Order: sequence, then structure tokens, then C-alpha cells
Amino acid sequence: MNQIRVFISFILLFLFFSCNKEKSFVIEGKVDNPVFEGEKVYLVSSDGPITKDVDSTLIKNGHFYFKIPADSQKVKIVRIAPKFPHIVEDLVVIPEPGTIKVNLSQTSYGGGTPLNNFMQEWKAKKEKYDSIQWILYSEKRTKDLSELKLDSINECSKRVKRVFMNEVMNDIENNLYNGVGLILFKIYFYSFPVDFKNKVLSKNGDLYSRKDKQMERIIKNNKR
Repeated sequence: MNQIRVFISFILLFLFFSCNKEKSFVIEGKVDNPVFEGEKVYLVSSDGPITKDVDSTLIKNGHFYFKIPADSQKVKIVRIAPKFPHIVEDLVVIPEPGTIKVNLSQTSYGGGTPLNNFMQEWKAKKEKYDSIQWILYSEKRTKDLSELKLDSINECSKRVKRVFMNEVMNDIENNLYNGVGLILFKIYFYSFPVDFKNKVLSKNGDLYSRKDKQMERIIKNNKR
């Protein structure tokens, strides 16, 4: 009987420590451009300008590595200071539990966990949207453009934006309690209808404010 109790106590103790073990977010990074060898890579919180929450590491043999406590409700940005004319695109990542592979370049990429895979898909969708709007903008600058044609281009641009923003709002509602929802809500905050902003904030309370001090300021200023 005593052996059974000892065995059960051991199992419970094992489960306790397993459940309380801190989960980590790992970035296994690569930088192909040799110009950046030995330079620092920064992992900056989305509210870094306020909180000064910044980690850094060095690029060695074209690789870098980060390991931090996981928090899928936060947002981080991986970046390298530019060495003109060489520029590396910032990469937004969600520090959820797991490991992601990152390649920093003029078109940076990161994936390997569900939320970060989603962010990569969203990035591609955003680039497509920007490309369409740029084409329409270029069309508007054509010489001798008729008023009818101009109106048509403007209407097309509005429709494209409307479809895109509806997709953004849908993505936020599907990711209301994680970093994806936070970063999209922050980026497009001033483009959303008031009723949508109120809907989001009524559902997740002060979550975004607690996870991002810049977002907290934006929300407070919006209430004035």
C-alpha cells in the first residue's frame, strides 16, 4: 500500500513540475548577406520605444539564435540595423511556444509554428494588396486621363480596400486573444469603424493594453 502511495506521489510531483516548466520561444536565424557578419540582430518588443524591451545577439557564420520565454499574446520584431545600400526587412514574429526558422534579407521570412506561419501568409496577402493599390495609383497618374476613367480607378481602389479591410477584421476576430490579433488591431486601428473597435475591446478587455504599452496609449487617446 505504501509503495502505491509513493508511486502516486512521484507521478503527481512529476506532473506538477512538467506543467510548471516554462515554455520557450526559439528563433533559429540565418542571414545570407556576408556584409552583416558579426553585426547585431535585435529582438524588439512591439512597444519597444516605450518599454525598451530589447534583446540582441551576434551573427556568427551567417547564423543567429534567440531563446526567450514564450508568450503567444505578445508581438516581437526581428531587425538588423541597415548598412546602406544593404537593407534587411524587419520581421514580425509571435513568441508562441516552439521553434521558428528565420531568414533575414531584403524579403525576410519566418515560419515553423501556427501563428508565425499565419503571419507569413498574411504578409504575402498584404504585399499583394499593396501591389494592386500601387498599380491603381500609377494608373491615376497617367497623362490625359478622362474624368470617367479616374472615377472608375478610384472606385476600384475603394472596393479593393474594403475587401482587404474586411479580411483584416475577420483575421482579428479569429485571433482575438493572441499576438496576431494584437498587431493587426494596432496597425489598422485608425482605419476601423468605431463599432468594430468597441466590439474587439469589449471582448478581450485590457489584454492588448497589458501586452503592448503603445497600444495602451493609442486606446486611451482614442477615448478622449
